Amino acid sequence: MGLSGVFIAVFFLGGAVGCPVGQAQGLVPGDAAGAVRSLQNGMSARRLTAPTGVPPAFLMSENRMRRRLASTRSYLMLALWGLAAACVVTASGIGHAVPGNAEPLRFFSYNVCGNKCKGGDFDDVKRIDSIVDAAVSPSWKADLVFLQEVCAGQFDAVLRRLAPSGFSGRFSASVEDNRAVCRGLPYGSAVFARRADGATETLDLTIGGEKDPVVAPCIRSRMNGSSMWACSVHLYWGDRELGLQEAKLLAEKTRAWRESGAAVVLGGDFNQLPGSSTLALFDGSQAPDNEPPPYIEAGPPGQDPTFNNKKIDYVFLDSRHFRKATGGVEELDEAVSDHRMLWGQTSWAPRQARLT
Repeated sequence: MGLSGVFIAVFFLGGAVGCPVGQAQGLVPGDAAGAVRSLQNGMSARRLTAPTGVPPAFLMSENRMRRRLASTRSYLMLALWGLAAACVVTASGIGHAVPGNAEPLRFFSYNVCGNKCKGGDFDDVKRIDSIVDAAVSPSWKADLVFLQEVCAGQFDAVLRRLAPSGFSGRFSASVEDNRAVCRGLPYGSAVFARRADGATETLDLTIGGEKDPVVAPCIRSRMNGSSMWACSVHLYWGDRELGLQEAKLLAEKTRAWRESGAAVVLGGDFNQLPGSSTLALFDGSQAPDNEPPPYIEAGPPGQDPTFNNKKIDYVFLDSRHFRKATGGVEELDEAVSDHRMLWGQTSWAPRQARLT
């Protein structure tokens, strides 16, 4: 195999196997150009001289060698970009391998405590900026954004800034016409999606006995050849049994979408701990061993607290449409919320698997 064949092979292998080098050393697509420039500078600075005792007839001319190096640099650039293109960077700059051929699905869920949090000096401008920056970061572009405890005015401000990047949104109110909440504006949950097709819905999960209605805004988009419903979830915080019944209703109302062949992604504040019966409805942890879970959870189960020292925020992805998901939790930003932002990404299942 010639030199060109070697580097072309590396290019395709880079896209196929991910970026173990980038993951270990923090390589991102933007760094690849820098790496190539360093190599170019080193090669340009090096002059070829005949070693002592070697006849000139056995040496290539300097010009010929420079042409070979120029060709080598071109192939090397392709190889590096093949590796770097297989990486993505989160809003906090962490590199992760992207499995599969399709673009990964990226998302985050954030209870932004948009009305009033206990203690702390909260900054609404920073709150909105942090949401927008995480969604449209050039190095890590989210496809889905799930927000809870958000005021209607905050939703409008975020949507105005996300719309030019291809986002649409849905807001659903759980509190309205209360001057003590959001300065009289509606208060509830929101979901944003790229490539939305115009279909939205609000799922009423109220059982009875809750202080306020429990609703989940949902939006449909078209990605990777599939319809996908995404819903922002905020289950009741005051009674675990009510939360369990709301979760059952959520699973029931989204089952029709799944049975129709659409993908479903649920993100939000479930107000339940890992291992609870509520979460088992989605992660299948209490199902028989031979029964596949309906959803997979983004990130390591039971890891990384999202509120105080507890994990109560989650993102669940339709197991028929998605494969293993990775994720993490950002540091607490006390000027924005009393929750931590939960982010993640997942790879799409092969299309044939989604049809069976």
